[in-house]
Amino acid sequence: MRKTLILALLALASTQSLAARETTSGHIDRMVTYPDFGSGNTIVELSNRGNTCYGYWIETGSKGHDAALSALLGAFHSKKVVSIVGLDDSASKWNGSPGRHYCKLYAVDVKQ
Repeated sequence: MRKTLILALLALASTQSLAARETTSGHIDRMVTYPDFGSGNTIVELSNRGNTCYGYWIETGSKGHDAALSALLGAFHSKKVVSIVGLDDSASKWNGSPGRHYCKLYAVDVKQ
């Protein structure tokens, strides 16, 4: 009975919480905001590339968009090292780049 309950709970877990994640650290080399594409999506590229993630993208409509963009802009201007966690599954890939895999931004960690 206990095993069945655990399996049922795992089956009900959200796909986002089970999505594969990749973390990359480095300086922000590039940020581009597309005012009309995706209603203002922003991409970020670091000095180091991940195994899957060439860069990361932020969806304008996401709840944490403003906070993430603020942290990224602060890190960019102060030249601080950041660690970015991105969702690297194919469903989270930015559709604005057919040739490169931009992972959906999951978290930003700005180092001192």
